[in-house]
Parts: sequence; C-alpha cells; structure tokens
Amino acid sequence: MGLAFATDQTVAPTNTAQGQAAKVQSKQSSALSQAISQLKEQELAKVIQEAAAALQETQQALLLLQKGKVQEALQLLQKVQVTLEQLIQKYGLVKLPVDVQFIEFNGIEDLELAMKYNKQVKKLVAENDFVDARFLLALLRDEIDIVTTYLPLGLYKQAIDLAVKLLQAGQVEAAILAIQSALGTLEVETVVIPKPILEAQYLIAQAEKIYKVNPDLAMQLISRAEYDLRLSVALGYIRSLEDVKPLLEKLEELKKAIKAHAATVEEQFQEATKGMQQVRQRATTTTH
Repeated sequence: MGLAFATDQTVAPTNTAQGQAAKVQSKQSSALSQAISQLKEQELAKVIQEAAAALQETQQALLLLQKGKVQEALQLLQKVQVTLEQLIQKYGLVKLPVDVQFIEFNGIEDLELAMKYNKQVKKLVAENDFVDARFLLALLRDEIDIVTTYLPLGLYKQAIDLAVKLLQAGQVEAAILAIQSALGTLEVETVVIPKPILEAQYLIAQAEKIYKVNPDLAMQLISRAEYDLRLSVALGYIRSLEDVKPLLEKLEELKKAIKAHAATVEEQFQEATKGMQQVRQRATTTTH
C-alpha cells in the first residue's frame, strides 16, 4: 500500500476508483514507508536510555550471579541503584519506556476486495463459523503494532535495593529471586495503529507542503488519503463510513479549494489535519 511521489514531478490526476485501486497494488511504497519510518523514529526517541541501561545491567548482574561471580554482580547492582536514584529525582516515581519493538501486518490493499471480505466475515460470524471467519480476518489485518516495555521506577528500585542487601548479607539465592522479582515488574503495552490511517495522515501532511507548487499532485495525495480512509472502514478499523463522512467531506472541499486557489486552503488543511488526528486516535487501540 502507498503512493510514491516526488515534488519535482507532475502526476496526472486519477479520477476513477479503478485508477485509485491500481495505485495501491504495490506494497511498502514511498508514502507508507516514510510514514512508518517517521513513526518508528518518534517512538524510539521516547526510550529513556539511562533506564534501558539499568535494565540491561540488571540482567547482566543476574547472569553473573548464576555463574557465581557475586562481587561483580554486587558492584553492578550498586551502579544500577545510583542510576535509579537519579532517574527518580529527574522523573519521579513513574514508569519509563526502556524498549520498543515493531510488528507489521500486511493485509488487503484493494478496497473492493476488502469490502467483499468484510461482508463475508460478518456472514460467517452470524453463522457461528469462526474458523473461516478467523482466516478472512487475518487477511483484513493491515497494521503496525508498537510493543513498548516500561520500567516502573518505584517497584523496580525496591526490588533492586532488596537484592543488594541480600547479597551484602551473603544470601545469594534470595538475591537472585529479588532480581527476578525486579525484572517481573516490567510492563508491556501494545499500541495498534492501522497502516491505511497512518498513510492517510502522512499524505495530508505532504499535500499541505506541496499544494502551492504542485496543486495537481496535492489533490492526488488527498484522493489517496480518502481511499485509505474508506479502506480502513472495510478492514474494520473504523466502524462505519458514517464515522469518517465529515472528514471525507472536508477533504473533498479541500481539493476544490486547492483547485480554485482559494484563500481558505491553509485553514482547511488545519481542519483536515485535526480531523485526521481524531480519526487516528479513535482507530488506535491499546492493550496491556
């Protein structure tokens, strides 16, 4: 899925649904790839490197203890204690992101086929045929899952403090259990973002950048964003077309404004961007 584009070229507008559908046949093309790369950079930037290092050092200390290297493990855990104290002073007793993983699922990109499978899934579920329904649902899965691991500073430090005391008292086995307890406080959160919506949001942003120098291409990008919104409905990330109808209407008006070189284009882009953000928030799910 995705539309490749460049600001130094003029792309002939596509006016038919068939033409739009043809443009979504190539997976991982420029627009979507760039949107995903941008998303990954944003999420990876949230990782607190000091906290991630403290986690790695804790894991290393556990390995050292299991190898009988008690003094080395104790020194490493004392270093972790100092780091945790500094983090608490800086951030308070909160949970900090220490790792981010990305899992991508590539689903159907053709709108008509997605709509067809959508209807079949609903029919199969109504008939209690979950086996076949699950197969089709897998084909309708087009998303990126962001799996973030968090370190809860308060609980984690308590367990590390206990492990240090136990080691100083010579209770190695108990210290190992305390370290394992610390590692057990880690929390994992998964955020699911539909790729069609991610792409649509990115395309609107790109259209805003280029509409003055290449209005035809800007309108192309907006049309693709509209296609992606409809595809998101067919894939089940948005409940119904009615939920995105106001945004689709705004995008249609935006294209007209660009074509007419209206003075309201920038304001309309702001409204469209806000609408896209709201749609993305509603379509994004979080699990713990």
